[in-house]
Amino acid sequence: MKSPIGPGNAVAFALGALCAALALGAFEDGDPGPASAAAPPRPTASATAQRGAAPAPAVSVRARATAAAPGPERPTSRLLLSTGTVIQRDGFEATATGFAPDERIRLTWSGESTGTFSTATAGPAGSVSLALRADMDPGSYTLRAIGLVSGRITEARLTVRPGPVETAPAPEPGRSAGAEWPELALSDASVPRDREYRALATGFEAGEAVRFTWSGAGTGTFGEVRADSAGRAALTLRLADAGAYLIEATGADSGRSARSPVLITD
Repeated sequence: MKSPIGPGNAVAFALGALCAALALGAFEDGDPGPASAAAPPRPTASATAQRGAAPAPAVSVRARATAAAPGPERPTSRLLLSTGTVIQRDGFEATATGFAPDERIRLTWSGESTGTFSTATAGPAGSVSLALRADMDPGSYTLRAIGLVSGRITEARLTVRPGPVETAPAPEPGRSAGAEWPELALSDASVPRDREYRALATGFEAGEAVRFTWSGAGTGTFGEVRADSAGRAALTLRLADAGAYLIEATGADSGRSARSPVLITD
């Protein structure tokens, strides 16, 4: 019986079978063969960067790792006054806080006038208290505490009210303003009896009558003399009896008087 496959076809059939066997052997060895598509490679960081993707936020992690721990909060500087309103020339107290320990603090004012109250040293807590006096003119002022090392400045407001009007003391009854105090001067403090001595009275009203009297071992009146334009009156005196006496000069109009002792000896 003659084969249905001719010589030419037999060669072709053999080649096809050989190719099929080779392909089957390659697949069994792990080769996916031409029909299997190879798995795409996993993208690397460099490939991702080349496609324009954003890199991982490594910088922010480093910033958190190296950030310094926050330090203690700096205290707030304050200037506290014992009162917001003070009478002119009265005292008050100012306390400055929140400065550096042992820092020199200058306390000033500005407003109707400007000036410096004082400069003091803060204590270990950075505070200082000062007793002040309102010697400024009446008005509104800003007080400042200035740290001379730290440069810190704090303020407070103060109102100064007018104080009582200072007036000259009222003259004594019978004594005009600006008049001298009456005085009586004797030429001698000790005089022999029946010896004359002089008495000069000052500080009386011009033209008024000044009466000279004595008291002690006895009493009596020497006489009256009109005061000159300067309020002075002079008289010559004499006593006959020995003893201690008090000589007095009295103004008839003003009522002023002055006294002076004298000793009359034998």
